[in-house]
Amino acid sequence: LHETAIRETEEEIGVPKQAVNYIGSLTPYFTAATGFMIHPFLGWTQEKPETNIHDMEVNSLFHVPISALIDEKTLMIEDWTISGYDAKVPFYHFNGRKVWGATAAILSEFKSILKEALD
Repeated sequence: LHETAIRETEEEIGVPKQAVNYIGSLTPYFTAATGFMIHPFLGWTQEKPETNIHDMEVNSLFHVPISALIDEKTLMIEDWTISGYDAKVPFYHFNGRKVWGATAAILSEFKSILKEALD
């Protein structure tokens, strides 16, 4: 599956697959809203890559420094109404952007691994 993820990275955001160095995988995440199982993978590039998003696949793309991800002040909780239900929703706040749902859950696992490695 990681080879598929690297290929999709090239197709969806334009990062050449030969530039991506595979690190490993995170815990698969089931999204109840869509019924999809997400298999997250980690990779890195030597340099910040040029990107070109495929707008039929990706709504937006932005970079978040590792220092911002591990900063406890970026994780917040708000009361939201989703599909008619009130919920306390955890999300990350990066420079005016809210990252929530499955993406926030996956980032939380990555953040936990980073913090453990840095301690």
